[in-house]
Amino acid sequence: MKLSVSLLLILIIFLFYSCSEESLLMRETREISLSTDTIEILEVSGGDGELYITGLPDLKEIKTRAEILYPVTVEELGGGESQDNLLKDLFLSLEKRGNRAVLVSGFRESFFLFRLFSPGGRRAIHLDVQIPVGIDTNIKDNSGDIYLAGLEGDVIINHGLGSITAKDMAGDIEIEDEDGDILIEDLEGNIKIRDSSGDIGIKKVKGNIEIVDDKGEILIGSVTGNIYITDSTGSISVENVEGDLRIVGAGKGSVRLVDINGRILQNY
Repeated sequence: MKLSVSLLLILIIFLFYSCSEESLLMRETREISLSTDTIEILEVSGGDGELYITGLPDLKEIKTRAEILYPVTVEELGGGESQDNLLKDLFLSLEKRGNRAVLVSGFRESFFLFRLFSPGGRRAIHLDVQIPVGIDTNIKDNSGDIYLAGLEGDVIINHGLGSITAKDMAGDIEIEDEDGDILIEDLEGNIKIRDSSGDIGIKKVKGNIEIVDDKGEILIGSVTGNIYITDSTGSISVENVEGDLRIVGAGKGSVRLVDINGRILQNY
């Protein structure tokens, strides 16, 4: 116990002195691209930062624009530190591996701890990615909002913290999310969601929907397909469905059902 208290005290003192040092938030933009010849899947592995992926017709390559934000101290700037040296812990790459394009971004763990708590701002890498519409996408992201639009391939998302928005798409979507709201709109494809915390909104979907939700509201509207919901807590609202609806759980929240043109099975 004494050792744990001592370590905590040391950490608090370290953070106090580190954060008290004046710092500034710097920005840098980098662009990378890769031909999509024989590429079928885009795999994205990111750390902290927003992720935008847009599908564009007739595009023959993957284009990535990275906005890098990183705090630096006044001492580092005054000491003439080069930009390359300040970003030595950054990694950003887009490369071909068989039929996959692999996009990786983040900072190595050796990056100084004070930058996580600096008053100048937290480090982050925001990615804006454009891909051909027919490519499948596999996303593993630690923290940050995700925006998807115009994709016509299957999408798999494993996400930590932040919201997920997907609009105007064709293809199946599978999401495993720890904390954050999810919005899916205008989709032709099946949806599978496993969500620990956060609200879920789904509308204008042609396909089946399967949701396992621990905490948060669920709102679903205008669906052509069957819906299966397992819910621990939170309200559920479903309306205008051309298909069957089955709800398991929902014992701790209200349930609102309107215009369900199929069988309704409820097991609370």
